[in-house]
Amino acid sequence: MVTDLTIAGLVEAQVWQSSAPWIDSVRAVGSYWLVRTLSGLPILAGFVLFWISLVTGPKLSEATTSETSSEASESVVAFENVSPVSDKLSSTGWLSYAYVVAFGAGVGFFALSFLVLAILPGKELEDEIKRVAPVTMPMLTASEQRGRVIYGREGCAYCHTQQVRSLAADVRRFGAPTEPWETKYDYPQLWGTRRIGPDLSREFNLHPRDWQLTHLYNPRLVVRDSVMPPYPWLFAGSPSQPTQEGLDVLAYIQSLGGARQLSGFDRQTLASSVQPETPDMAMASEPSARATPPTVPIAMMGGYSLSAPVLHPASDRDDLQEEVSRGRTLFAANCASCHGSGGRGDGKASASLLPKPANLSAARFSDERLSSVLWNGVAGSAMPPWRQLPTEDLRALVAYIHSLHVPGATPSTQEATSLNEGKPLFAANCASCHGDTGAGNGPAAGALAPPPTNFRLKKPTQERAWDVLENGVPGTAMPPWRSQLSADQRRVLVEFVRSLYGPPQENSGQ
Repeated sequence: MVTDLTIAGLVEAQVWQSSAPWIDSVRAVGSYWLVRTLSGLPILAGFVLFWISLVTGPKLSEATTSETSSEASESVVAFENVSPVSDKLSSTGWLSYAYVVAFGAGVGFFALSFLVLAILPGKELEDEIKRVAPVTMPMLTASEQRGRVIYGREGCAYCHTQQVRSLAADVRRFGAPTEPWETKYDYPQLWGTRRIGPDLSREFNLHPRDWQLTHLYNPRLVVRDSVMPPYPWLFAGSPSQPTQEGLDVLAYIQSLGGARQLSGFDRQTLASSVQPETPDMAMASEPSARATPPTVPIAMMGGYSLSAPVLHPASDRDDLQEEVSRGRTLFAANCASCHGSGGRGDGKASASLLPKPANLSAARFSDERLSSVLWNGVAGSAMPPWRQLPTEDLRALVAYIHSLHVPGATPSTQEATSLNEGKPLFAANCASCHGDTGAGNGPAAGALAPPPTNFRLKKPTQERAWDVLENGVPGTAMPPWRSQLSADQRRVLVEFVRSLYGPPQENSGQ
């Protein structure tokens, strides 16, 4: 078992040092934990047998008991005839007080260590918190306070920490190191010491409410290989029906890191930061380190971010097939829980997520659009960024998602009059959100999350476009239009928005 745990620790540490998703570390040590479980069975069996031996077996006979009592009496008489030890040691003087001296020294050193290791550092932290903590730092609400108690009761701190260390790997994965004042109102603190699960001190605005509730109800609905246990007793039968305790836990988890973001602390400290002395401190002090960690979605205007690298699948047929095959494996491990095994948005978690996961087979996506979503996520939805994955993995996912789309029936001819009719309809009803050219950059787009669709980078099938105009997209700002527009007008709009598709590289002849 010792060898197994040592190997597991080394493997897990190596994954932690990388930028790979947290769940990769869980998968990497799965076989070692299995060996540990099997190794522990004999030990557990030994304890069980020990306790069984204490309550079973033949009882002592009366004769044996009498004999034992007689022997005990003789032992007492013999002991009484022995001269006291104190008489023999009386001549040793101060040595007779050795035990008293040792006891006093032990108590004294314990008191000294408590003073040096607890009281003085605690006073220093208290002074630091008073000096640095924002004056507007809010206290936990009543719901958050109750959630904190439930968080401790359910043992969440056994697996999740609430402290980002100043190590480069911690900063790279979770964001800015934890400051003492962030736990100003935490008593007792719930920093934790083990990271079986990821750190939660930057959970504020990290995942939306529907994702958090689904994950709390059954983590494997959204993270296939999660080792976190489900908490169905915090719900009334489904992730969309949390009890008051479930809502309290959610409120507490979503408050973690909120005071720091709302206070603007990082912006203030960056302006007066000094040159650090060690590489780890340097990593913790750089502006990039204090920026949004890799797991936080970034809002994108028009569903496209210039900061995301454009991931083009291989042009060679054999290489492309290899990428698609690898992408299928990655999709099954990381995406199918929400999007479904076929990418149709019907995964196990989809029933409790709003907006629903995208049906990736119902539209043609440009490389730019897929790259941006994989790199930045989709703000306002449960779609997280995956920029912590290696670039070759992201490229394989792009190739696989392209393979999911099966073009629907396309009219053999497209009358110019139909497109001309669609343009004024689009300008009057859609451009305020989607923009004049359908690039998702209309006047209202900046205030919407998820952002409006950029039809320059996404071409829905006729069936999908018609369904959206009929029923809208629940969980987004897109309403149904069946009451405002006639069937003929909606049909014209379907063809018009599909005609807007034109990825940048196609427009530029690349």
